[in-house]
Amino acid sequence: MTSTLLTFFAATLLAAAPVLAQPAGGEYRGSLEDRGRPVVVILSLEAAKAPGDAGGRIRFQEPWVCGFELEYSGIRDKAAIYSFRGSGAGACRPYTQGYARVQNDGADLQLELVGADRGASQKIRLQPAQKRD
Repeated sequence: MTSTLLTFFAATLLAAAPVLAQPAGGEYRGSLEDRGRPVVVILSLEAAKAPGDAGGRIRFQEPWVCGFELEYSGIRDKAAIYSFRGSGAGACRPYTQGYARVQNDGADLQLELVGADRGASQKIRLQPAQKRD
């Protein structure tokens, strides 16, 4: 009986681990700096998905004015990975075929943008949209 209970609890914890690493769906906001100018970043995530499903979108406001649709790719090193769909215009071009690495940080998120050639990279702290108001 004890062995069965231990097996049950171990299986439950293992099954829950990927869910804990995946950020909750919702809208998050933050900003990055581009040559001394702030660029507002809006990340809209959909609830937990299977790899290959739509995961939301990321938008960059002025002066970049561009963005990507996101494809959920799974969990890697305790972070959710979202691939960028489509080709980015203007300042987003270096991130075309890149990905976002999103990790929970309490109620906030840590976002890392990575370009396809890994030459472009930005790290940004995002807060839930309602928290900023």
